[in-house]
Amino acid sequence: MRTFSRVMLIALLSTMTATAFADGCTTTGGYQQGDHYFGKTQCQKADLSQLMVNGQLNINQVKVNNDAIFNGTVEGYDLLIKGSLTINGKTTLNKVKVLGATIIHGQTTLSDANLQNLKVNGKLIASGSQFADTTVNGSVNLRDIVIKGNLTASTDLAVLNGVNVQSIQMTNSQPKKSQTVCLEKASHVQGDIHFEAGNGVVYTSGASKMMGHVTGGKVIEGACPNQSDVMIQ
Repeated sequence: MRTFSRVMLIALLSTMTATAFADGCTTTGGYQQGDHYFGKTQCQKADLSQLMVNGQLNINQVKVNNDAIFNGTVEGYDLLIKGSLTINGKTTLNKVKVLGATIIHGQTTLSDANLQNLKVNGKLIASGSQFADTTVNGSVNLRDIVIKGNLTASTDLAVLNGVNVQSIQMTNSQPKKSQTVCLEKASHVQGDIHFEAGNGVVYTSGASKMMGHVTGGKVIEGACPNQSDVMIQ
C-alpha cells in the first residue's frame, strides 16, 4: 500500500512539473477564454494568433501574429508582435520586436528592442535598441539608441547617452520649471531641439553634436548634472 502511494505521489509531482514548464501559455489562479487569459500567466515557446492577458505576464520566446494587449505587469525575453502592442502596467522586456505601434502605460525598461511608433506614459529606460517616432510622458534615459524619427518628451530631464535622433521636442511638463536635455557619449541630433516652455538647457559632452538649432533654451558644453532620477540600472 505504501509503495502504491509513493508511486502515485511521484506520478502526480511529475505531472505538475510538466505542466509548469509546458510550452504555450498557462494561467495560475485564473482561467482562459481562447487567446484571452485572466490571472497570472506564463507564455513560453508559444506561436499565437493574438494574445490578451489580464494579470501578471511572464514571457519567454513568444510570437504573436496579430495584436497583443496586456493589462498588468509584464516581464520577459524574446517577444515578437506582428501587429500592435498595448501594455497597461510596469514593463521590463529584453529582445522585443513590434511591427505595429507600441503603447505602454507604466514605467518601462527595454533592451535590444526594435519598435515602430512608441508611446510611453511613465519613465522610459532603454538601451541597445532602435525606435521610430517616440513620445514619452515621463523621465527619459536612453543608452546606445537609434531613433529613426523624432523624440517628444514631457519631462524635466532627458538623458541621451550614445543616441542618434532626428529631432527633440520638449513639451511643457510643468509651467515655469526648467527642462534639461543631456547629450553624452557622442549623441547626435540631426535636426533641432525645441523647448516649448522656453526655459531649457542642453548639456553636451563626449563629442556629442547638434546639426540643427536650439530654440527656447541655451547650450552648455559640459557634463549634465542631476541625473539620479533616471539612471539606467
